[in-house]
Amino acid sequence: MSYEIYVDGRYAASFASGWDEAATWIEKHTANRTPLRRLAELGETHHPGEAAAMLSDLLEHQKPAPDIAHTLRHIHQFLTGDHVFIWDGVVDEE
Repeated sequence: MSYEIYVDGRYAASFASGWDEAATWIEKHTANRTPLRRLAELGETHHPGEAAAMLSDLLEHQKPAPDIAHTLRHIHQFLTGDHVFIWDGVVDEE
């Protein structure tokens, strides 16, 4: 599955699979109700600067598998602005 990253409502990049595994890894290594955890759980954060700092610290002190680390480093560069949204392109219709 491919994903798209939006920063402040504007398309920033696409990337191939790997987000699900990276998000699961983040959830296992971060506290609840933090900007990085919300990015992992919801696919968005309104505090990307804080999420970027947390991710840098996490990558420095934890050692994820190489494929997960690659995905996290790719995402890290887009944690800017006021809002970051990672989308899988699927529209949920209720």
